[in-house]
Amino acid sequence: MTSRTRQPNKAKASAPASALQLLNHPLVLVVATLLCLLAIFSLQKSKHSATVSKESIEQLEQNVDQLELAKELQAAALASGESALAIEKIKRNELLQQKEGEIILQVPERELVSADRGASEKKNGPLEEWKSLFF
Repeated sequence: MTSRTRQPNKAKASAPASALQLLNHPLVLVVATLLCLLAIFSLQKSKHSATVSKESIEQLEQNVDQLELAKELQAAALASGESALAIEKIKRNELLQQKEGEIILQVPERELVSADRGASEKKNGPLEEWKSLFF
């Protein structure tokens, strides 16, 4: 009986000793070193991608600021275009509307063309004018 009881004690005592020997094995040290190096390289790549992301976010924020400024300028230009004087100018010039008691005269384009023709006839001289009257 004593021999049987001693065998489990030997197994219990040899288990911690074999675990310590396993940790001191050179192959385990090489594997642990490689895992640490992989973790370091992975963290460096993550750091680099985070830096690139931060720079792109800053650039996008600058673009947003520029676009907001352009939007504000466009809104100011639109607001000035809707002023009373601008609206009245559009009504008078483009829509040919009038105020009460006001008369609007529109000059036909034919008179403008004949005025240009008269200017060209004066340049041709009196002889050309007589020819155009008789022929």
